[in-house]
Amino acid sequence: MAVESEATEYDSIFVLMAHLINNKDALTVELEEAEQTRDDLVIVVVDLKETIENLKKEKDALDEKIANIKHEKDDLMVVVVDLKETFECVRKEKEVLAERVANIEHERDDLLVVVVDLKETIGEPKIESRPENSQKGKENGNLNCLSAIDDAVELWHRRLGHASFTFLNKLVRKDLFRGLPKSSFKDHKVCDTCVKGKQVRSSFKPKKEVSTSRSLDILHMDLCGPMGVASRGGKKYIFVIVDDYSRFTWTLFLRTKGEIFEVFVAFVKKIQVKMGNNVACIRSDHGTEFDNAKFDEFCTENGITHNFSAPRAPQQMVLWRGKIELLKTWQGQY
Repeated sequence: MAVESEATEYDSIFVLMAHLINNKDALTVELEEAEQTRDDLVIVVVDLKETIENLKKEKDALDEKIANIKHEKDDLMVVVVDLKETFECVRKEKEVLAERVANIEHERDDLLVVVVDLKETIGEPKIESRPENSQKGKENGNLNCLSAIDDAVELWHRRLGHASFTFLNKLVRKDLFRGLPKSSFKDHKVCDTCVKGKQVRSSFKPKKEVSTSRSLDILHMDLCGPMGVASRGGKKYIFVIVDDYSRFTWTLFLRTKGEIFEVFVAFVKKIQVKMGNNVACIRSDHGTEFDNAKFDEFCTENGITHNFSAPRAPQQMVLWRGKIELLKTWQGQY
């Protein structure tokens, strides 16, 4: 009996050992499969990291392209604005040239009328030979020494290139012109051509005193540009503002002419708070950057008087033109 029980125990032990061996083999297989799965996941994670890194690089490249495109867009906008300004200037120059052509054609027609009148006037005087001149001409074989009976002062004045009466009397006195009447020329009214050719503009008397009594009473403004060399920020225009009372000068830099109204509004608000005074009057030329509806509306709302300088009167702009010429000189040195 004892032998049989021991044999049964051994059998059960062997069976348990065989079962454990089988379980070990199964666990080993599962462990290998888990390790293989882990390796596959590691590879997938590495691939994902590389993919993410590539996507980040592509995103950075796209952002850089977008920034470049925006910069090119801004440059193109500046070019478009400059082209518009150039087109406007060309259009104005064309109008001025057309007006000049019309004036020249009108003057040509007037000159043709004057020439016709001169021909008729020259053809009217009767010419007769004096006996002594005829006898002298016969002796010398020359019949050109004839004397004009017509003593019209204006006629001889025009014939001799609108010469002065003093010069005409000198020609008569020294007998320097053949056929000229021997009588002296008295003062006569000057023709319209001489008046137009000799007229000059009256001078502007300099002012020794300042016409304003406080700062910001009158602000003189002008725009200078485009400069040949732009600043680092791409600004080519200089907005110059001069206070009439203190002669203090502000220089504001612009990229285009279109920015001048916004810059001026911000400047007025800032300087009025700083100085404690309100701007009463501004003065500029008739440039389109100043003479427009925006400036008129702003000046009307804020009670500012907008005065303009007279055309072709640089004496009225000497206060800020000198500042601009100085800025141009400095700009040319750098």
